[in-house]
Amino acid sequence: ILPRDLAQIQLHKIDGRWFLDEAATQRAAEDKVKTLADSVGQISVDKFVIDDPEDLKLYGLDNPATIVQVHNAAEKKAVTLRIGAPADLKDESFFATWSTTDEPSGVIFTLGESKIKPFDIAADGLRSPKIFTTTTDHVRRLLITRNRREPLHLERDAHGWAFAATRPCYLAPPEPS
Repeated sequence: ILPRDLAQIQLHKIDGRWFLDEAATQRAAEDKVKTLADSVGQISVDKFVIDDPEDLKLYGLDNPATIVQVHNAAEKKAVTLRIGAPADLKDESFFATWSTTDEPSGVIFTLGESKIKPFDIAADGLRSPKIFTTTTDHVRRLLITRNRREPLHLERDAHGWAFAATRPCYLAPPEPS
């Protein structure tokens, strides 16, 4: 789950494919999700700042700018990274904390801008532009219906592609005279 400003992006892995919804109707681009997931796996602390701060508001963690929640199916738990306010005037480093609960942990650290940049993405940046997800070797039948024209119906078998059922009129055998 990636809340960004007031928008929330949820990625769901269903039957080995990534989707932007649980109904599996909005496909996510596999390469972009992989890059994002790899980014999560590469995050490391730049600098530990404080343990058990009195006020998370000083670090922008009372209302984090970004929350990244990763659900690990193998371990059956979620880890939540909260990214708060800039830690410097150049916005090159940001305060952050992580936890395995709904509450932030008591350890505040910084992350460099390059580590959190992958999470500054809109849902459209993760959508798959592909219309069909199958590869050509899996296609067995094509039916193309065009306005005011005969449908084109092709089927593939072990011998290759052939016209199925009715052949287009220009390929039909001549009628006997």
